[in-house]
Amino acid sequence: DDSTSDAACQAYGFNSLAHIKVLLSLYKAKQYLVHRNVKAAKREIKAAVAGSQPKMLAAPLMLKAHLEYLRGNFSKSQKLLASLSHTACLPLQLNNMGCLHFRAHKHGAAALFFRQALAASAAASSSQHPSSSS
Repeated sequence: DDSTSDAACQAYGFNSLAHIKVLLSLYKAKQYLVHRNVKAAKREIKAAVAGSQPKMLAAPLMLKAHLEYLRGNFSKSQKLLASLSHTACLPLQLNNMGCLHFRAHKHGAAALFFRQALAASAAASSSQHPSSSS
């Protein structure tokens, strides 16, 4: 029964069984990418994208960009990273763009993206942990 399984999922802090399936696919894809099993990673990423809601598409798209990076398809990886619009993953997105440009021997552009990633990361951490003024 779906209502029983959804209630059990919510008891553990998940939205639904579908949410758990997407997370499981993402973790499996990460493991496959670490072991450079491109075919299995592609299958899991495809399952994660299919099961994701629009607001949860950032993680599968980042993994898909990494998959294309490992395949050597840098232009497709760059297009996938550029399509992300979530500000929560901006430092990671900028860092990955820097890695892509570095591999393409565009060191000036890579340095620019790395600087922007550091600035975005510092801004994100300062907004999460505001200093207390006494």
